[in-house]
Amino acid sequence: MTQIDFNFTDSKSQCAKLLAELKKKRRLTKLMMLNELGILNGGGRAWDLKHGKYDGFEYPVEMEMVPVKTREGRLTKVAEYFLDEAQTSHIPSSENQGHDARQ
Repeated sequence: MTQIDFNFTDSKSQCAKLLAELKKKRRLTKLMMLNELGILNGGGRAWDLKHGKYDGFEYPVEMEMVPVKTREGRLTKVAEYFLDEAQTSHIPSSENQGHDARQ
């Protein structure tokens, strides 16, 4: 019997990838997170960052529903995640993340 290796990336490294992109002032949809970063549950990783589950720091991740066109040309809305610009001064630098930054 052949064993399947799914090569899953753990949630902490997915959070790190997502955080790095959000710090570049990018606004990302779940589809962008999947296609560009390989993060299947992008909304969950955004929630982890917002609620301190990544490294103990609660990042100011916000979500906005934005209109997009479907393949059929109809209008729908999707969630777009970004860092709140007003709160970015409180974000620890990458070399001083999480618990160290709160001391």
